[in-house]
Amino acid sequence: MNNDYLIESFKKKEAQVCVIGLGYVGLPLCISIAKAGFRVIGIDLDKKKVDAIHNGFSYLKDVCSETLKKYREKGLIQVTSTYEKISESQVVIVCVPTP
Repeated sequence: MNNDYLIESFKKKEAQVCVIGLGYVGLPLCISIAKAGFRVIGIDLDKKKVDAIHNGFSYLKDVCSETLKKYREKGLIQVTSTYEKISESQVVIVCVPTP
C-alpha cells in the first residue's frame, strides 16, 4: 500500500481503522472514529465487553448505549475478540492498560 492510496482512502472515508483494547480509552475512540464517518473494528480479548457491544450496551458511563447502538446498526463499528480483522484495516491503534 502506498501513501497516495492511504491518503485517498481517508479522503473518501473508505479507510478502516482497528482499535485494539476497548476500555475507557479504546471504546470512546471507536465512537469518535465512527462519528467521523469511518468504519472501525474494535478488538478486545474480554468476551464480556465484546458481547456487550454486540448487544448495543455500553459498560462505560462516558459512552452512551444509544450512540453505540446507532453506529453498530449503521455498520460503522464492529467488534471481535480475535485479531484476524487487523489485516483488513489501514490503521491500527493500540489502547491497552498501562502500569
